[in-house]
Amino acid sequence: MNAPPSPDRRSSRSKTLGIIAAVFVLVGGCAALIVVAVNAHNSSISGKSSSASTSASGQNQSPASLPAPKPQVPAAQLDIDGTYQWRELTNSCQPPWSGTVTVTHQGDKLTVTFPRVTYTGTLNADESFTTTGQLGPWVNTQRGVFAGEGGGIVMRDGTWKITDGCNGTFSATKQ
Repeated sequence: MNAPPSPDRRSSRSKTLGIIAAVFVLVGGCAALIVVAVNAHNSSISGKSSSASTSASGQNQSPASLPAPKPQVPAAQLDIDGTYQWRELTNSCQPPWSGTVTVTHQGDKLTVTFPRVTYTGTLNADESFTTTGQLGPWVNTQRGVFAGEGGGIVMRDGTWKITDGCNGTFSATKQ
């Protein structure tokens, strides 16, 4: 039978480690565990971190073994071609414009046609897009994201900027 630790060992252990705090922090979609120990004897602080998270079963998982987040339907699978109701949310140079635009794509090549100008650009695998078009002597660059929302298809997080300094934000809903 083992003897209990001597009183000297117990008291030195309690003096050495006074407080331990564990904090989970969400960083870039991964939980990081930060453990801080305070030495009650000399007031020193030591810290260790781990980029592991806890699964539903309570077991630690490394970021490499974490399941990937479930993506929305990729743009390549969305039926993005068609007519959209475009709505400028902000416009730094004139009253916001609303109207109808037409979207077509072939592979990663995207075309957005307005009443007076056609924008062309790239449709990325993550559903985001960038298009440019000529407005008189200026170039307008638009950026946004296609998404399936509420049973329909939308352009969201839209921004535009013209080389004359005007800029704004927009959204659009497929009709």
